[in-house]
Amino acid sequence: MKKHLTTLMIFLGLFSLSSMSWAGCSSGPTYSYTVTSPKQTLKMPRDITTRGPIGSVMSIASGVGVNINCTGGASSTYLKFGTPLEPSDTPDVYKTNVPGIGIKVWDDFSGTVVVGNDIKRWYSASAGNYSGSAWLTNIKMQYYVIGPIATGTVSLPITVEAWANTTLSTVGGARYNVLNWNGSADITAYACETPNLPVNLGTHDRGIFIRNATSPTKSFDFKINNCPSGIATVSYLFKPAPGVNIVGTGNNQYLTLDSSSTAKGVGIQVMYENGNSVTFNTKTALTGYSTSGGSYTIPMKARYVRTRDVGDVEVGTASTTVEFEMWYE
Repeated sequence: MKKHLTTLMIFLGLFSLSSMSWAGCSSGPTYSYTVTSPKQTLKMPRDITTRGPIGSVMSIASGVGVNINCTGGASSTYLKFGTPLEPSDTPDVYKTNVPGIGIKVWDDFSGTVVVGNDIKRWYSASAGNYSGSAWLTNIKMQYYVIGPIATGTVSLPITVEAWANTTLSTVGGARYNVLNWNGSADITAYACETPNLPVNLGTHDRGIFIRNATSPTKSFDFKINNCPSGIATVSYLFKPAPGVNIVGTGNNQYLTLDSSSTAKGVGIQVMYENGNSVTFNTKTALTGYSTSGGSYTIPMKARYVRTRDVGDVEVGTASTTVEFEMWYE
């Protein structure tokens, strides 16, 4: 009796397995191919504010048909990156190795499907089982501006995989085509040349610094040189270096001395040629700038100013540091 029961259980197990159906797709050997697009040369202002496509759309060659067989449900094809790319803040655009430059990949064979790290349905092969040829086609790519750019060469290999399956998954599916794309672009970020500005305010007797007194002014030029054509606007911003503070407002403002200074009781005023104090931490458009480019000079001057209400100025070294930022848009 025990032997008979064991035989019956085995029979039932075999009967259950034989009733199962398989869903998914299979294919012939995966066809993998490589496409190298011509190098593009792209030039734009370093701090361009317009975000969007640049350069020409790259149309990528098609793959080769591979026979696929799908059973157990509606048969569709799908697309995804073989190796994930880093997303940018611009939807559907991925970062490249050059700051500020991204790339978008899509397919327009049946509507528009943007290729990404996650698998996406491409087109429907059949409402049910399917047996036939499938290949990757109509892939497009384009570079995008996604932020302030740097000069460099884009070098970003991209792999696009084409899958067949009856579900939105690679599990149980067939990868029938793989595109290995190589492309590059030389990126030039337009900018002007801005040399450093060492200004020597000279040596002064502390006796000249009576209440509210200043030293004679020292003139100097803030130079913005060799601006290329094609930049719409040039702007600058002056700001005190770390450890330096702004005291006062308007034409009474001054900068404190930096940590390397040994003098006490004086500060430094920075002004334009007309005597107006520099407005620190404020982006200012370059007056008289032309989109044809060129070199520009902003006449400026600086001087020491007494900052103590009582007591004598203490002798020693007296210096400060001002930083500047530039925008090329």
